[in-house]
Amino acid sequence: MPDEYAQWFARHRLSAGETAKLAEQSRRFSYRPLVSILVPTFNPNEEFLAVAVESVVAQVYENWELILIDDGSDAAGVGALLEKMKQRDGRVQTGSQVHDGISAALNAGLALSKGEWI
Repeated sequence: MPDEYAQWFARHRLSAGETAKLAEQSRRFSYRPLVSILVPTFNPNEEFLAVAVESVVAQVYENWELILIDDGSDAAGVGALLEKMKQRDGRVQTGSQVHDGISAALNAGLALSKGEWI
């Protein structure tokens, strides 16, 4: 039996036609601010990160930038993983820093952001 969230999601999920209609409406907004989405990472799980990136890419509102900031991961291949996520969509940016904590990573992402909304 699906959990409570899965049941709610099934009842509220938009059809492809509804999603396309909303995307078209959002393209006609008179005010279309760039929204910057900051995601600090540290030794990220590839599957979870890919799902998170795909979730942003699939949004109806299209004027966004996703900034993935690695906080000095010590796992092998993190740079290549972030580059792979960047190749998924031109609105995805990446950055890295020495391991200094989530606040420092968010500040590094903020320095890269161009959005009116963070």
